[in-house]
Amino acid sequence: MDLLFPISILYNALWLLILPILLHIEARLDRYGLKSIFSIIWALGLNFLLGYELMNFEGDQTFSPNFQGTMKRTSIEFKMTRTIYGLVFLVSILFTAIMFYSWRYMRWETLLDDGGAYKLYYYFLMFTSLLGFQVVLYSNDAFLLFFGWELMVVPGYALISIRPTRHAARAGISYAMISSIGSIFLLYGVALIYQLTGTFNLTIASSEISAMQLETDISPILAVVTIIVGIGVTAGLIGLQTWIPDSYSAATSPVGAFVSGTFTLAALIGYKKLIFDLFPFVNYSWIFILGGLATMTIGNFGGIVQRDVRRILAYSSIGQRGYILFGLGIIAGGIYKGVDFFSLKDPFIVVIIFGIAFTFLEGNLFLIIGKVLYVSHFKSRTRDIVKLRGSLAKTPHTALMMIISSFGLAGLPPTIGFSSKLLLLYAVGKSGVQWWIITIFLGNSVVALIYYLKLIRFLLFTKREDPLDMSLTPNSVNIAILFVSTICVVLGLMPNIIIFLLQG
Repeated sequence: MDLLFPISILYNALWLLILPILLHIEARLDRYGLKSIFSIIWALGLNFLLGYELMNFEGDQTFSPNFQGTMKRTSIEFKMTRTIYGLVFLVSILFTAIMFYSWRYMRWETLLDDGGAYKLYYYFLMFTSLLGFQVVLYSNDAFLLFFGWELMVVPGYALISIRPTRHAARAGISYAMISSIGSIFLLYGVALIYQLTGTFNLTIASSEISAMQLETDISPILAVVTIIVGIGVTAGLIGLQTWIPDSYSAATSPVGAFVSGTFTLAALIGYKKLIFDLFPFVNYSWIFILGGLATMTIGNFGGIVQRDVRRILAYSSIGQRGYILFGLGIIAGGIYKGVDFFSLKDPFIVVIIFGIAFTFLEGNLFLIIGKVLYVSHFKSRTRDIVKLRGSLAKTPHTALMMIISSFGLAGLPPTIGFSSKLLLLYAVGKSGVQWWIITIFLGNSVVALIYYLKLIRFLLFTKREDPLDMSLTPNSVNIAILFVSTICVVLGLMPNIIIFLLQG
């Protein structure tokens, strides 16, 4: 029998078995920092494992039980490609930085009543969600992808509500209810794929669908629509994004840094596997183009009027997701029309690169704002940007990193945000869309810059009589922010690194 699981999935699953044992040891020894230290070490090990596999990658591989052909058409199958390896590797790097950030930070965010022991559940849920993310990306089976999807998003409900506040509890319940509806739609779409082909295997399903005469059949259209809605909840598609502002404002900063980008990348890959690869003959590009334009507009204009710093980041996340959805529509429409996008083997790399940029830049901004709120907790206990004015005026290094992340999300150099948005803009030009679509796209970039400048103006350039003492910040927080900021700049100055990781 062939290997059933990729090694990195087994590696993560092993840690989920060890963590409860470690909790018991902590309780015995009365040492409640062990789980965080070993979580950091385990995450570093995942980086080395993925990096080694990536450097020794020789070609696409599949992992599935054989059973002498008895389950050939419906077998569970993982498919490993260079793009997927590269994506998981990059996300694991950010995840490790978040674990290091959480080392001291989460002691403040999730204190319990038992002598200051902070929750096991945070680390367990974070690694479980990361495991689900890996399953979504590695899966070559529609039902396995759905299983991985639930394994990723369900811990997200608890992560968002892990802080002991009513606001967090309400936000988690709201996300759970809306996401459950999305899961029903996604499951129905997966069932339609099985109804059409008699298999969940995506490779077999793709070849059988391409051999069918389905141009006049309503089933493919119904499958596309249900999958778009099902994944659209997590992707933040217009009308389905209502959970994001409350959830991200209630969540802890490391949770926001992880969920905002990682879940969006998973949605991007889910759309590619379940829609773009299976139904290339259905012209659904206009759904993503118009939906993306509407999503980015809602997010960017919503961000302007906010005063809560975490809600500003939440609307920023909605706006950036709009760019990604818009990019999906541009690439899908171009492929449908036969447009050659830069002679790339996989034109979706354009959108994936933008998704990576968003993941690191938005994640870094969450971490920086988390640092400000950590220090603010000891004095004002506020998230109002006006009351937080001048918080970073005395810390030029953190201020510089915030400028880098904010300008990167606005699409300005020298970060990866500039190169990824420029690449997306080139794709928009190659696709031949109408001028008003390009105008809305560029106009949103200008609007987004307004509230990023708002963050910079209040936190950096507005004076206050009693400045916050940022020296109270744990060193682990500062190191994590510096590390992620450096990656954002390096990838911006040398974007070929991403191309190498994703395509070799």
